[in-house]
Amino acid sequence: MKNILKISILLFISSIHFATFAQKKEDKSAKIKTVFTYNFTNYITWPTESSSGTFKIGVINNITLFEELKKMEKVKKIANREIEVTHLKNLDEITNFHIVYVSDKNTFPLNDIYKILGNKPVLLVTDEYNQNEVMIDFRKKGKEQKFALNEEEFKNRNLQVDPILSNLAIPIKSDK
Repeated sequence: MKNILKISILLFISSIHFATFAQKKEDKSAKIKTVFTYNFTNYITWPTESSSGTFKIGVINNITLFEELKKMEKVKKIANREIEVTHLKNLDEITNFHIVYVSDKNTFPLNDIYKILGNKPVLLVTDEYNQNEVMIDFRKKGKEQKFALNEEEFKNRNLQVDPILSNLAIPIKSDK
């Protein structure tokens, strides 16, 4: 009985340690993606009608990234504009944002997202979608965080991307 209790305690402690390690790894990834997302805005130009008021970022299905972006919201500005970060629960809410971040390609397929967006000037940032129709897609290459960029999709949304950003990205073309 003592051995079973010792093993149970050891397993419990190990599971807490593993969960803490996994959480720290997820937090680090969210911090990196927050910095990337903020920096993307320095190299993308939205149409004039989208260039005033609060800069809005919506996040679907990634609470850790949402929390990191909320921290940034308090201390940063984008083009001298206040930032407002919103946690979205479904795709119907994505149309009134400058950036929408989506991380679950199984629940939120690109075709569904683009149908809702139409041709609105919304930057869609995805995570590991690994499809050619993305705008910006975070991709892991070994231990490095990279991103892919599809200039055709930027043009479809009336967004201009600076060649500096394009040159830093993994280039992709739409299959359309």
